[in-house]
Amino acid sequence: MPDHELARLISERHSAGYSYADMAERGGEHLSKSYVYKLATTDQPAMPKPEQITALAAALELDEGVVMHAAQQSAGYHTYETETPDTKTRILIANVKKLNDEQLASVAALVEFHLRNLPE
Repeated sequence: MPDHELARLISERHSAGYSYADMAERGGEHLSKSYVYKLATTDQPAMPKPEQITALAAALELDEGVVMHAAQQSAGYHTYETETPDTKTRILIANVKKLNDEQLASVAALVEFHLRNLPE
Protein backbone atom coordinates (compact mmCIF):
# COMPACT_ATOMS: atom_id res chain seq x y z
CA MET A 1 0.00 0.00 0.00
CA PRO A 2 1.40 3.43 -0.91
CA ASP A 3 2.48 5.71 1.91
CA HIS A 4 0.45 8.86 1.27
CA GLU A 5 -2.45 10.53 3.02
CA LEU A 6 -5.16 9.93 0.41
CA ALA A 7 -4.34 6.21 0.25
CA ARG A 8 -4.53 6.11 4.04
CA LEU A 9 -7.99 7.72 4.08
CA ILE A 10 -9.29 5.31 1.44
CA SER A 11 -7.67 2.36 3.22
CA GLU A 12 -9.36 3.31 6.51
CA ARG A 13 -12.75 3.31 4.81
CA HIS A 14 -11.90 0.03 3.03
CA SER A 15 -10.89 -1.57 6.35
CA ALA A 16 -14.25 -0.47 7.77
CA GLY A 17 -15.95 -2.73 5.24
CA TYR A 18 -16.54 -0.42 2.28
CA SER A 19 -15.48 -1.77 -1.10
CA TYR A 20 -14.08 0.50 -3.81
CA ALA A 21 -17.41 0.04 -5.60
CA ASP A 22 -19.28 1.17 -2.45
CA MET A 23 -17.12 4.29 -2.24
CA ALA A 24 -17.62 5.04 -5.93
CA GLU A 25 -21.38 4.70 -5.54
CA ARG A 26 -21.40 7.01 -2.52
CA GLY A 27 -19.34 9.56 -4.50
CA GLY A 28 -21.76 9.70 -7.40
CA GLU A 29 -21.16 10.38 -11.07
CA HIS A 30 -17.65 11.85 -10.72
CA LEU A 31 -16.15 8.79 -9.05
CA SER A 32 -15.57 5.32 -10.47
CA LYS A 33 -14.48 2.13 -8.72
CA SER A 34 -11.30 2.01 -10.82
CA TYR A 35 -10.44 5.62 -9.95
CA VAL A 36 -10.83 5.02 -6.21
CA TYR A 37 -8.63 1.92 -6.57
CA LYS A 38 -6.03 3.93 -8.54
CA LEU A 39 -5.90 6.62 -5.83
CA ALA A 40 -5.50 3.95 -3.16
CA THR A 41 -2.75 2.01 -4.92
CA THR A 42 -0.69 4.57 -6.87
CA ASP A 43 2.46 5.89 -5.18
CA GLN A 44 1.95 9.51 -6.22
CA PRO A 45 -1.45 9.98 -7.85
CA ALA A 46 -2.27 13.04 -9.96
CA MET A 47 -4.31 15.75 -8.26
CA PRO A 48 -8.04 14.98 -8.56
CA LYS A 49 -10.30 17.52 -10.26
CA PRO A 50 -12.42 19.73 -7.97
CA GLU A 51 -15.57 17.71 -8.66
CA GLN A 52 -13.68 14.51 -7.80
CA ILE A 53 -12.56 16.03 -4.48
CA THR A 54 -16.21 16.73 -3.67
CA ALA A 55 -17.17 13.19 -4.68
CA LEU A 56 -14.32 11.67 -2.64
CA ALA A 57 -15.38 13.67 0.41
CA ALA A 58 -18.91 12.27 0.08
CA ALA A 59 -17.58 8.75 -0.50
CA LEU A 60 -15.24 8.88 2.50
CA GLU A 61 -17.74 10.78 4.67
CA LEU A 62 -15.14 13.45 5.38
CA ASP A 63 -14.96 17.21 5.13
CA GLU A 64 -13.99 18.39 1.64
CA GLY A 65 -11.08 20.38 3.08
CA VAL A 66 -9.61 17.24 4.68
CA VAL A 67 -9.80 15.37 1.36
CA MET A 68 -8.36 18.34 -0.55
CA HIS A 69 -5.40 18.57 1.82
CA ALA A 70 -4.78 14.80 1.61
CA ALA A 71 -4.99 14.87 -2.21
CA GLN A 72 -2.55 17.78 -2.43
CA GLN A 73 -0.02 16.06 -0.20
CA SER A 74 -0.46 12.76 -2.05
CA ALA A 75 0.11 14.46 -5.40
CA GLY A 76 3.35 15.94 -4.11
CA TYR A 77 2.18 19.51 -3.57
CA HIS A 78 3.62 21.49 -0.70
CA THR A 79 0.72 22.46 1.49
CA TYR A 80 0.40 25.00 4.25
CA GLU A 81 -2.08 25.17 7.07
CA THR A 82 -4.25 28.09 6.00
CA GLU A 83 -7.91 28.65 5.37
CA THR A 84 -9.24 26.51 2.52
CA PRO A 85 -9.72 28.65 -0.60
CA ASP A 86 -13.12 28.97 -2.19
CA THR A 87 -14.09 26.91 -5.24
CA LYS A 88 -13.04 29.57 -7.79
CA THR A 89 -9.58 29.84 -6.24
CA ARG A 90 -9.19 26.05 -6.10
CA ILE A 91 -10.14 25.77 -9.78
CA LEU A 92 -7.54 28.39 -10.73
CA ILE A 93 -4.82 26.73 -8.67
CA ALA A 94 -5.64 23.19 -9.74
CA ASN A 95 -5.66 24.03 -13.44
CA VAL A 96 -2.96 26.66 -13.88
CA LYS A 97 -0.47 24.12 -15.29
CA LYS A 98 -2.92 23.23 -18.07
CA LEU A 99 -2.71 26.73 -19.53
CA ASN A 100 -0.28 27.50 -22.33
CA ASP A 101 2.01 30.55 -22.09
CA GLU A 102 -0.41 32.82 -23.97
CA GLN A 103 -3.37 31.81 -21.80
CA LEU A 104 -1.33 32.20 -18.63
CA ALA A 105 -0.21 35.69 -19.69
CA SER A 106 -3.84 36.60 -20.38
CA VAL A 107 -4.98 35.43 -16.93
CA ALA A 108 -2.07 37.27 -15.28
CA ALA A 109 -2.95 40.49 -17.14
CA LEU A 110 -6.58 40.20 -16.10
CA VAL A 111 -5.63 39.71 -12.43
CA GLU A 112 -3.22 42.66 -12.57
CA PHE A 113 -5.95 44.83 -14.14
CA HIS A 114 -8.40 43.97 -11.38
CA LEU A 115 -5.79 44.55 -8.67
CA ARG A 116 -5.05 48.02 -10.05
CA ASN A 117 -8.77 48.84 -10.07
CA LEU A 118 -9.73 47.73 -6.57
CA PRO A 119 -12.03 50.15 -4.76
CA GLU A 120 -10.29 52.12 -2.06
